[in-house]
Amino acid sequence: MSADPTLDGYFTEVARAPLLSKAEANGLAWRVIAWKDQWARQKLIESNLRFVIFLAKKYRRYGLPLKDLIAEGNIGLIRAVDKFDPIFETRFTTYAKWWIREAIHRAIQKTGRIVSVPAGHQELAIRFQRLRRKIADETGRNATVTDVARRIRKRGTARRLRKALEATATYTYPLDPDSPVAVERRSTDQRIIEQHDRDRWHEHLDRLPDLLAELDPLEAKIIKMRHGLNGTSRNLSFSTIADRTRLSISKTRAIYENAIGRLRITMLT
Repeated sequence: MSADPTLDGYFTEVARAPLLSKAEANGLAWRVIAWKDQWARQKLIESNLRFVIFLAKKYRRYGLPLKDLIAEGNIGLIRAVDKFDPIFETRFTTYAKWWIREAIHRAIQKTGRIVSVPAGHQELAIRFQRLRRKIADETGRNATVTDVARRIRKRGTARRLRKALEATATYTYPLDPDSPVAVERRSTDQRIIEQHDRDRWHEHLDRLPDLLAELDPLEAKIIKMRHGLNGTSRNLSFSTIADRTRLSISKTRAIYENAIGRLRITMLT
């Protein structure tokens, strides 16, 4: 229970919306992109409001009331819904997290409570995020701090990682080039070019089966398994795909990246 009765009522209302699987979130996102489906857009928003609350609670020590933090986070969530593209591999909540944190962080800055994070913590947190994504690609599961620490192989890494992640809990990693917020901060001209590319990409989505048919059968098979296009709606990890194709993980990834690169060139030219 919170100190604000109105928030308690809001929490109860938000909790009624069921959580979405990755496939369900992607399905709604496709409807938003293809048909401007407002029902799908609203459902994607409502099903992630409790995620905003979860993130907003981490910012309470920075001076803004929880109600305001949630309101700002909801603005970030809406922006994420409008910008999310399921053709790429990111889970919606992973993508939305950047926008939610960015919106809250900006609100905190306006109050004069600047979040100061040591550079060493920032770099270690960014390295953690990248290694975690790599491990997830290889194993098909979310990596823990211990998993990442084993990859770094330095004494005391797990402890330093936990300190860095705690220190950066209210930071949006603007130096990470993978962050959609960092992409958004590029020049206006670059954003116009990117939007044009995205529009062209979406225009050709209905041609995807024909485009896949032009690829080598193995390339098409790997892309279908990676993006859940093989009738299961389940995105497989490179490790799982490698097992099924009897290739190494690195070879599987190389074939995928080469094929998807050719597809993008075809669809964006």
